[in-house]
Amino acid sequence: MQSGRDRYIFDFKKENLTTSSVSFDEPDDNFSIANNKLYYSKYASLYIKNLDNGIIIDSVNISTIKDKEFYCISRILNFPNTNDVLIETGNTYYGDEVTDVQYFVYNEVDKTLNLAKDNDFIKKNIEHQWMEFYDMTEKYIFFQECIMDSTRDIFSKKLYLNYDGICGLVIAKGEIKQLILYSRLDPEDSKKEGNAVLIPFIPDPYKEKAIYEIYENIELTAQDLQRFDAFDLRLLRNMIFAKHNCAFKDKFLQAYFNLYSFYGYQTNRLTDVNKLLTLTDKKNLTLIQQVENKNRKQ
Repeated sequence: MQSGRDRYIFDFKKENLTTSSVSFDEPDDNFSIANNKLYYSKYASLYIKNLDNGIIIDSVNISTIKDKEFYCISRILNFPNTNDVLIETGNTYYGDEVTDVQYFVYNEVDKTLNLAKDNDFIKKNIEHQWMEFYDMTEKYIFFQECIMDSTRDIFSKKLYLNYDGICGLVIAKGEIKQLILYSRLDPEDSKKEGNAVLIPFIPDPYKEKAIYEIYENIELTAQDLQRFDAFDLRLLRNMIFAKHNCAFKDKFLQAYFNLYSFYGYQTNRLTDVNKLLTLTDKKNLTLIQQVENKNRKQ
């Protein structure tokens, strides 16, 4: 955060913004907020600050882990429903790319700092994926290409999102219900100003998992689909056509699937993709339609 800018904290209980008197002296883009606490780093140290009074309530220096110059904390990830803080560390030289990336877990209760057991797995899946956001329950972190749950397991691989940014949130009763994302009706619109479409996007690991499976030609099950409402089932059904670069007459569907790079970067849209559908596509399409019909009768 730049000095001189106003600082605001969103109070999820009161559903309003309050001016913060806390000094935000952490490096840009290297902090996390949860449980009314600010987690940030300075060089090789993690600091945890109380947002109400600005007092640092805990700190740990990771430089003793490896006796290397320029060893630093490059990213902080935490989940509000756990006491663990996942710390990404590595070597950096004057702001260049971080190398020798390692992940450590700091437990706020036990005051312990240990190498993450699933270090290589985490590194393989989220290294250099800098854009992330939480789902409504704050149990999952969504990266551009994967989802991580609170136990630091990669919940599922998902398709790369290619939106222009988060422009707003829909909040009710202290909970984030939707993200409002910028999308485009035409891939060419990204090369010029204007023509942006605002898409209500609900971060849901189960829906993203289903979308990924459709894209990868994996058969869905009726049990997979039971959790989805009519809106999501419609998206999943049309995902079968979107993966074959179908041109949608419905502008919402066009803009929605443009959020995904597999579709948004494509040109030469096809008006009829029925001949391109695989056997698995057809099975998934039939199954989704059956669930939709069953739900309408209930």
